[in-house]
Amino acid sequence: MGNLISIKNLQVDFKQDKDSVKVVKGIDISMDKGEVLAIVGESGSGKSVSMKALMDILPENGKAYTDEMLFDGRELKNLTTKEKRLLRGNEIAMIFQDPMTALNPLKTVGAHLVEVIKRHHKISTKEAKDEAIEMLKKVGIPSPEKRLKQYPHEFSGGMRQRVLIAMALCSKPKLLIADEPTTALDVTIQAQILKLLKSLHETEGMDIILITHDLGVVASIADRIAVMNSGEIVEVGTKEEILYSPKHAYTKALLKAIPKCQKGERERLIQVDNTYVELARA
Repeated sequence: MGNLISIKNLQVDFKQDKDSVKVVKGIDISMDKGEVLAIVGESGSGKSVSMKALMDILPENGKAYTDEMLFDGRELKNLTTKEKRLLRGNEIAMIFQDPMTALNPLKTVGAHLVEVIKRHHKISTKEAKDEAIEMLKKVGIPSPEKRLKQYPHEFSGGMRQRVLIAMALCSKPKLLIADEPTTALDVTIQAQILKLLKSLHETEGMDIILITHDLGVVASIADRIAVMNSGEIVEVGTKEEILYSPKHAYTKALLKAIPKCQKGERERLIQVDNTYVELARA
């Protein structure tokens, strides 16, 4: 189906006083159209920073360098600030792990959605409200007409995450980047959110990059998995290759760190650290 993303030698530095710290160390990322790509690794491994570099939303003290950063055949480095802003709004959307910080507590959910819809489509407020209702229906929120008038604190964590997904869908993006979208949710709600993302991928034709620290989360949704550690991609493969035939010691350590639920099985969880990376390099 063709290539959607091609990133070569991405590096990200952060300035600290007079020094500079490299947090992403020359990684390559590619993604085909029609694919769900999971980027997996511990907190601080560089997963979110890499995607923020793609979105051009790094903090002021962050700087990205890359030999190539293509999205749907376009070189992002050559785009103007206005063109990048339009790309973020219309073709790439990103949702984050804590929906409460992404939503203004003083604005109703309807106001959030209407604002996003009117920003991307030249329609009336009434038409935008109708569209907002449809978006809430699409992500499985019951009584959407009533919910439009409510505030974020009146929604559960899972429902707030659905609102963010609905906001992302308003611009009908080609790519949705979901940054730890299930971290703060219980297991049942996690499964519902992942099922929703998979359904949207299949019905809306929206490709997804799923950022997570949990290899168990990606089993039901990912086509390919990239494993990151300390700013480097240490292994890339299909879901089956990574989950059942991992090659890198760090990937094996992540899999061993997943709690097992078999009856009567008692096994001490291992601690994942950079020892596994050094062993693999030796």
